[in-house]
Amino acid sequence: MGRGANDQVLRMLAEEAPGRLLDLPAGEAPVRAEAERLGYRVVAVDLFPRSGFRGVRADACAPLPFRSASFDVVLSMEGIEHFEDQAGFVRECARVLRPGGRIVLTAATFREWFRERFVRMLEAVCASDVQTREVPDGSWVSYDCRVSDRSNPSALEAAAHSVPTDDWPFLYLPKRGIPQAYLFVVILLAFGSVVVVRRHGLPMRGLTAFDGHLFFLGAAFLLMEVYAINRLALLFGTTWIVSAVTIMVVLTLIVAANFTVLIGARFSYAIAYAGLFGSLLLSYSLNPEAVIGRGIGPLVIFSIGVLLPVYFAALVFARSFASSAVASVGIGVNMLGAVVGGWAEYSSMAFGIRSLVLLATAFYIGSLISLVWAGTSAEVRILQPSTSNR
Repeated sequence: MGRGANDQVLRMLAEEAPGRLLDLPAGEAPVRAEAERLGYRVVAVDLFPRSGFRGVRADACAPLPFRSASFDVVLSMEGIEHFEDQAGFVRECARVLRPGGRIVLTAATFREWFRERFVRMLEAVCASDVQTREVPDGSWVSYDCRVSDRSNPSALEAAAHSVPTDDWPFLYLPKRGIPQAYLFVVILLAFGSVVVVRRHGLPMRGLTAFDGHLFFLGAAFLLMEVYAINRLALLFGTTWIVSAVTIMVVLTLIVAANFTVLIGARFSYAIAYAGLFGSLLLSYSLNPEAVIGRGIGPLVIFSIGVLLPVYFAALVFARSFASSAVASVGIGVNMLGAVVGGWAEYSSMAFGIRSLVLLATAFYIGSLISLVWAGTSAEVRILQPSTSNR
């Protein structure tokens, strides 16, 4: 944000008698000195304070460490659009403000529906009108309201239904659902893929239930990889680092599974699938907040836990691929499944990121059913240890 935004905020602060001001996330506190010259007693809050920071280290998305009705103004400059719990944040802002206290927010809300989302939340928590002002030097908008004692929590929850969270991190979607443009492209790709496969690829009529087993394994694998990238992004940030970490853990687990097979360890499909479904439950239940700020060790353990289903799925795939009648067909249907899994990931726009684990579980169940359906001999083998590498 530029100087024009800072000046606008300072003009808003100069409109009333100075009091106690809470600035969060403070960052470099661009208006602190000027606000103090106006007479405000500024308390700065930031989760990752810089060197020389004067203030309180706290998470703006958690209950704030302040008494209720202890501030006159809450200021948040370009912060709320980055928070995973925006409704909880504005609720805490209202809690720490005295009746008649003022919330001043600035955010990069360049679409009308985007602005209305914040206006609805603030109207619900403040129970008063919200004023919006364009910031002169950018796409930012300032939001300003005063807290009354008529706050409506149910209205806030309704307004927050389409607000981004860790599980639904789609900041630039107006509501939950798959955009029509995405659906059109996926349907077009699916149709084109079927045409190409029928003419130049896999012999569709010759595919068996065992090929379906490999197909479902590929689809589920892609979903788990996408899920892991989203989960680990909460810890490592949405940069190339999270992709590197995810791929490194995936490859490590796949290599570990291959070594398990190569050393001749006796295992059955039943054991592998039991481990697979157990690890899916573990992956679904892991909470990134439990390891934030606890060092590299817990981060590594968390990353392995999120992707642990890949290890057991790799055990299943290694044994199944070795039994495939035609290797090229086996790898082909597996890759085709991965493509379908990539398309299926868009369902998270409607149901959230964690739903990808449930969808992957459904695909893994499909792989097990297909394996059993492959024939009487396969039904016997799924309960027997592997002997192909002995």
